[in-house]
Amino acid sequence: MSHFDIGWLVGFLDFLDHTAEKKRGLVYGITIAIVGLSIYGVTKIETAGNLTADFNKDLNIYKDVKYFESKFGGVIPMDIIIDTKREGGVEKLSTLRRIEQLQDSLATLPELSRAVSLVDAVKFAKQGVMFGNPDLYELPTRSEQQWLLAYMPRNAKDQTGLASSMVTPNGQKARITVQMADLGTPEMKALTSKVNQMVASVFPDNRFDVIITGASIKFIRSTTYLINNLILSLSIAIVAISIIMALLFMSWRMVIVSLIPNLIPMLFTAGIMGYFGIPLKPSTILVFSIAFGISVDDSLHFLAKYKQELKANNWNIKWAVKSSIVETGLSMFYTSIVLFCGFSVFMTSGFGGTQALGLLTSITLLVAMLSNLILLPSFLLSIDNWLSKSDLSDNILDIYDSEVDSEPDTEKN
Repeated sequence: MSHFDIGWLVGFLDFLDHTAEKKRGLVYGITIAIVGLSIYGVTKIETAGNLTADFNKDLNIYKDVKYFESKFGGVIPMDIIIDTKREGGVEKLSTLRRIEQLQDSLATLPELSRAVSLVDAVKFAKQGVMFGNPDLYELPTRSEQQWLLAYMPRNAKDQTGLASSMVTPNGQKARITVQMADLGTPEMKALTSKVNQMVASVFPDNRFDVIITGASIKFIRSTTYLINNLILSLSIAIVAISIIMALLFMSWRMVIVSLIPNLIPMLFTAGIMGYFGIPLKPSTILVFSIAFGISVDDSLHFLAKYKQELKANNWNIKWAVKSSIVETGLSMFYTSIVLFCGFSVFMTSGFGGTQALGLLTSITLLVAMLSNLILLPSFLLSIDNWLSKSDLSDNILDIYDSEVDSEPDTEKN
C-alpha cells in the first residue's frame, strides 16, 4: 500500500480539510461567484442543429458540402407534401398553378436550391411536345392539359421512379423537393417559419393538408427532443437521489446539502459552454447525464463514510468530516483522475462532437471532485448546529439492518 502514501497527495487532502474547516467563508464566496457567472453563461448557450457542425473544416467531406452549397444552394433535403384530399386533385390545373406559385416563392429564399416537383415535369412535357421550344417551358392551358395528360403515366404500374417520387399513384398527393443549406438550429427554425408562411398563403387549410419534412426538419426535432429528454431524465435522477438521501439520513436538510454540490458542476459546465460558444447538440447533451451520475456516486461514497464516522466519533461532526476526507478523498481522487484521463482521450478525435464530449466531461468531473471534497464538507461543518442528532441517527436503512441482525437471536429464543 506504499503507493497510497504519497506526500503531496496526503498534503492535498490536508489542504482540503483545512480549507473546509477554516476557510468556509472563502469557499462560499467563490462558490457564489462561480454560480453567478455560470448562470449568466447559461443564458448565452445556443442550440446547433447543422449536420456538419462536428466536422473538421479540413476534412474533404466538409469541403465538398460547402462546395455544393455554393454551387447548388444546398445539400440538405427538405420535402413539402401537398395533400389535395381527393384522388386526381394534383392533376387539376389550379393545383399545379398553386404549386408553381409556391415554387416561385421558395426561389426568393437564398438558403434554398431550386425546387423540383410535378410542375417541372409537366412544363418539360409541354416543351418536348412543342419541339423543345424554350419559350414554351410553361404550364399548359386548360385545352392543352387534356391531351398532354394522355402522355403522363396514369397508374402505379406505368409510373417511373421519378414520377412516383413526385406524385402518388392516385394523384392525391404531390411532393415538392428542395435542398437547403446546412444551417444552425436558429436559422433552420427561422427558415422553416418563412416556408410555413409561404405555404399558408398559397394552400388554404380547409382545402389542402401540407406537411414539411426532410432530414433538416427531423434533425431540428431530434435535437429539441434530446434537450427535453435531458431535462426530464435529470429531474427524475434528482428526485431518485433525493429519495436515497432521505432513506440514508431521514433528513430533508441533508438532502439539500447533498444535492447542491452535484448541481454546481453541471451549472459550471453549462456556463463554460455559453462563454466559449459551445452549442447544445446531440454530442454535448450527453455530458450532463454522464457527469451527474459520476458526481452523485462520489457524494454517496462520501456521505456513507461520513455516516459511519459519525457513529465512530460519537456524533462529532468535525472529526467525522475530517475522517471522511482522509478515508474517501484518496479513492475519489484516483477515480476522478482515471476518468479524467479516459475522457481526455476523446479530445484527440478529429470529430468535433467527440472532442467536446471529452473536454466538457473531463472538466465536469474535476469540478465535481472538488465540489464533493471541499463544498460538501464545508456544508456539513456549517450545519453542525442546524442538524440535530435525530437527523443523523435512526433511518429506514438502519432500522432494516437492525431487524435483520436481530432475527437469529429471536429464533434462538
